Amino acid sequence: MPYIHVQTNKSIDKKQQEALTKAFGKAITVLGKSESWLMIRFEGDCDMAFRGRCDEPTAFVGVSLYGQ
Repeated sequence: MPYIHVQTNKSIDKKQQEALTKAFGKAITVLGKSESWLMIRFEGDCDMAFRGRCDEPTAFVGVSLYGQ
């Protein structure tokens, strides 16, 4: 099962989540995985810093593969 965890310091509305879900569903096939088993977690408005700055838009996208 592919799992994608999106964390960002910006808000993510439902329309953006839907668009990202479609894009991730297509992208995950590159790894030989099916969109039908894809799980995604969205976390918006997280406290995040990058390069010592907290005031810039920042995101982290982690991809994990579980099982065969």
